[in-house]
Amino acid sequence: MAEVSTASDFDRVYSFAERDLYWALVHHAAEVLSRGFNEIEAHKKVERYRELAAKASLGTQAQVYHQEPFTVAADLLNVDETDITDEIWNAYQNLASDRRPPSQSPRLTVSCLCRPRPTVE
Repeated sequence: MAEVSTASDFDRVYSFAERDLYWALVHHAAEVLSRGFNEIEAHKKVERYRELAAKASLGTQAQVYHQEPFTVAADLLNVDETDITDEIWNAYQNLASDRRPPSQSPRLTVSCLCRPRPTVE
Protein backbone atom coordinates (compact mmCIF):
# COMPACT_ATOMS: atom_id res chain seq x y z
CA MET A 1 0.00 0.00 0.00
CA ALA A 2 1.33 3.43 -0.90
CA GLU A 3 2.41 5.67 1.96
CA VAL A 4 0.12 8.65 2.45
CA SER A 5 0.95 11.13 5.17
CA THR A 6 -0.72 14.31 3.90
CA ALA A 7 -3.89 15.17 2.01
CA SER A 8 -1.84 16.09 -1.05
CA ASP A 9 -0.07 12.69 -0.91
CA PHE A 10 -3.47 11.01 -0.75
CA ASP A 11 -4.78 13.02 -3.71
CA ARG A 12 -1.65 12.15 -5.70
CA VAL A 13 -1.91 8.42 -4.97
CA TYR A 14 -5.71 8.19 -5.19
CA SER A 15 -6.91 10.72 -7.76
CA PHE A 16 -10.46 12.05 -7.66
CA ALA A 17 -11.21 10.21 -10.92
CA GLU A 18 -9.89 6.98 -9.42
CA ARG A 19 -12.00 7.40 -6.29
CA ASP A 20 -15.10 8.16 -8.35
CA LEU A 21 -14.52 5.01 -10.40
CA TYR A 22 -14.07 2.96 -7.22
CA TRP A 23 -17.40 4.16 -5.79
CA ALA A 24 -19.13 3.64 -9.14
CA LEU A 25 -18.00 0.01 -8.95
CA VAL A 26 -19.29 -0.29 -5.37
CA HIS A 27 -22.63 1.12 -6.57
CA HIS A 28 -22.70 -1.34 -9.48
CA ALA A 29 -22.06 -4.21 -7.10
CA ALA A 30 -24.80 -2.96 -4.76
CA GLU A 31 -27.19 -2.78 -7.69
CA VAL A 32 -26.44 -6.37 -8.68
CA LEU A 33 -26.54 -7.67 -5.12
CA SER A 34 -29.80 -5.89 -4.26
CA ARG A 35 -31.85 -7.30 -7.15
CA GLY A 36 -35.24 -8.13 -5.74
CA PHE A 37 -34.67 -5.83 -2.78
CA ASN A 38 -34.65 -2.08 -2.34
CA GLU A 39 -31.97 -0.72 -4.70
CA ILE A 40 -32.48 2.83 -3.43
CA GLU A 41 -31.66 1.74 0.13
CA ALA A 42 -28.61 -0.16 -1.15
CA HIS A 43 -27.28 2.97 -2.86
CA LYS A 44 -27.95 5.03 0.28
CA LYS A 45 -25.84 2.58 2.31
CA VAL A 46 -22.99 2.94 -0.18
CA GLU A 47 -23.18 6.73 -0.02
CA ARG A 48 -23.24 6.73 3.80
CA TYR A 49 -20.14 4.52 3.85
CA ARG A 50 -18.43 6.75 1.27
CA GLU A 51 -19.11 9.80 3.45
CA LEU A 52 -17.77 8.03 6.55
CA ALA A 53 -14.68 6.88 4.67
CA ALA A 54 -14.01 10.43 3.45
CA LYS A 55 -13.97 11.64 7.08
CA ALA A 56 -11.62 8.89 8.28
CA SER A 57 -7.87 9.18 8.73
CA LEU A 58 -5.75 9.05 5.58
CA GLY A 59 -4.52 5.58 6.48
CA THR A 60 -8.06 4.29 6.91
CA GLN A 61 -9.09 5.88 3.64
CA ALA A 62 -6.19 4.16 1.89
CA GLN A 63 -7.33 0.82 3.35
CA VAL A 64 -10.84 1.42 2.00
CA TYR A 65 -9.52 1.83 -1.55
CA HIS A 66 -7.63 -1.44 -1.29
CA GLN A 67 -10.83 -3.40 -0.70
CA GLU A 68 -12.59 -5.09 -3.60
CA PRO A 69 -15.67 -2.98 -4.48
CA PHE A 70 -17.84 -6.09 -4.75
CA THR A 71 -16.83 -7.20 -1.25
CA VAL A 72 -17.55 -3.73 0.16
CA ALA A 73 -21.06 -3.77 -1.31
CA ALA A 74 -21.69 -7.32 -0.07
CA ASP A 75 -20.58 -6.35 3.43
CA LEU A 76 -22.74 -3.21 3.45
CA LEU A 77 -25.79 -5.20 2.33
CA ASN A 78 -25.06 -8.14 4.66
CA VAL A 79 -24.96 -10.55 1.74
CA ASP A 80 -23.68 -13.96 2.77
CA GLU A 81 -20.96 -15.46 0.58
CA THR A 82 -23.10 -18.53 -0.01
CA ASP A 83 -25.80 -16.32 -1.56
CA ILE A 84 -23.44 -14.99 -4.24
CA THR A 85 -24.10 -17.11 -7.29
CA ASP A 86 -22.05 -17.19 -10.45
CA GLU A 87 -24.95 -15.38 -12.11
CA ILE A 88 -24.66 -12.51 -9.62
CA TRP A 89 -20.86 -12.38 -9.99
CA ASN A 90 -21.08 -12.43 -13.79
CA ALA A 91 -23.71 -9.66 -13.75
CA TYR A 92 -21.32 -7.53 -11.68
CA GLN A 93 -18.43 -8.29 -14.04
CA ASN A 94 -20.57 -7.29 -17.02
CA LEU A 95 -21.54 -3.99 -15.39
CA ALA A 96 -17.98 -3.31 -14.22
CA SER A 97 -16.41 -4.07 -17.59
CA ASP A 98 -18.81 -1.60 -19.24
CA ARG A 99 -17.18 1.19 -17.22
CA ARG A 100 -14.60 3.10 -19.19
CA PRO A 101 -12.01 3.92 -16.54
CA PRO A 102 -10.01 7.10 -16.89
CA SER A 103 -6.64 6.48 -18.53
CA GLN A 104 -4.89 7.77 -15.41
CA SER A 105 -6.38 4.95 -13.31
CA PRO A 106 -4.54 1.80 -14.40
CA ARG A 107 -3.97 0.66 -10.80
CA LEU A 108 -7.68 0.66 -10.02
CA THR A 109 -8.58 -0.93 -13.35
CA VAL A 110 -6.21 -3.82 -12.77
CA SER A 111 -7.22 -4.31 -9.16
CA CYS A 112 -11.00 -4.07 -9.54
CA LEU A 113 -12.07 -5.20 -12.97
CA CYS A 114 -12.27 -8.69 -14.39
CA ARG A 115 -10.92 -10.48 -11.35
CA PRO A 116 -11.85 -13.88 -10.03
CA ARG A 117 -14.81 -13.81 -7.69
CA PRO A 118 -13.67 -12.67 -4.23
CA THR A 119 -14.67 -14.39 -1.05
CA VAL A 120 -16.68 -12.32 1.40
CA GLU A 121 -15.18 -12.47 4.85
